[in-house]
Amino acid sequence: MNTKHTVLTYLSLITFIVLSLFLWSCNTGENAIFYTLENEKRTVDNTLPNEVTVTGIVKIGDYYYVSLGAIYRRNASNSENKWDPITIKMNGESSSGLCNNLAYFNGKLYGAFIMDSSDQTATSFGLYSATVNTNTTEIDWSGPINIGASQSEIQIVRLFIVNGTLIVITKEETALPYNLYYSTDGSNFSHCATTFDLLPNDCTFFNSQYWLIVGNKIYTGNLSSFSEISTTNYPEGKVSGTYFGGIYYSSDFGALYLSSRDGKIFSTTDGTTWKTANGGEPIKVSDKAVPFGIFYQINSNLMLLGTDGYGFYRIIGGDITNSANIKRFSDNTKAELYSASVLKFFKDPSTNPTVIFACTSGYGLWSNADYSSLFQDSSWGRE
Repeated sequence: MNTKHTVLTYLSLITFIVLSLFLWSCNTGENAIFYTLENEKRTVDNTLPNEVTVTGIVKIGDYYYVSLGAIYRRNASNSENKWDPITIKMNGESSSGLCNNLAYFNGKLYGAFIMDSSDQTATSFGLYSATVNTNTTEIDWSGPINIGASQSEIQIVRLFIVNGTLIVITKEETALPYNLYYSTDGSNFSHCATTFDLLPNDCTFFNSQYWLIVGNKIYTGNLSSFSEISTTNYPEGKVSGTYFGGIYYSSDFGALYLSSRDGKIFSTTDGTTWKTANGGEPIKVSDKAVPFGIFYQINSNLMLLGTDGYGFYRIIGGDITNSANIKRFSDNTKAELYSASVLKFFKDPSTNPTVIFACTSGYGLWSNADYSSLFQDSSWGRE
């Protein structure tokens, strides 16, 4: 028996079978190899991770920048939504600092950084600034900026831009209280005399004062100090101990809006007399009160309201007493957005139609590039 000839014949037969199957699958469009490569191409093109918490988004020039620990960017005109990772340097040196927030203020990008325990080169973390060169995917941060905080205050937990002022909330690594610092130029900071045992969660400017929500309390002041509003000036029906979610003054609607974690929405035009949504009763889904969060104005007729676990709601026209004006994002086929905790929104006003972004906790970044209608739920997609 010719063993060599038998082996060759066997190999030829196997090759013929595999090739035949390969060609058959090409003709039927079910080639697993092509399918895998196509999926791999999709994965490579969409480099923004999906199952992440997006903490900040800004636009500089023609680019969007997002923070999710790492920093990514993409060209606003990139139809493939291709995101590129940013190489982080600090004062000219490579760094693995983790960015937990971004703000674009007075022509500079500001980043709140915390320490990566594996980074042995960095000596200090906190608030950094950078003049961004959009011709490169590298950002060289300068800092930390001396905002007046002690070296132990390495946690910057909030960045707000309100009324032309950059507001920074800090906390010591292992102890209370929370401190507030503010600056009108991004370089020289002042310290608020009032400290807080709970996190200042949102801030707005209304009736010549800054309004701040802290837990279940509302404070007003001029940034150098705050005081709690009078008990009689709180919204009627506010449940003691229930935290507030967001506060926002809408110049388009001419009112101050307040949301709570127990499903309530309030508005006032004078800071003392409040209107309530849903007849003062909590707005519920499956008999559970919706924990509302931050507000975001889209245009003169539409405001969005984030939630913790229920996506987001629309407020149309500003009148919250009309239940028809408050509608939940309704496309439950987009389950991750439908049940998301939405941390913040961002709109790009330079595009037509306006592009809207929603930053979520654990479900990545979502966008809607066709917001010409108030109810384009089907146009939302994950970046």
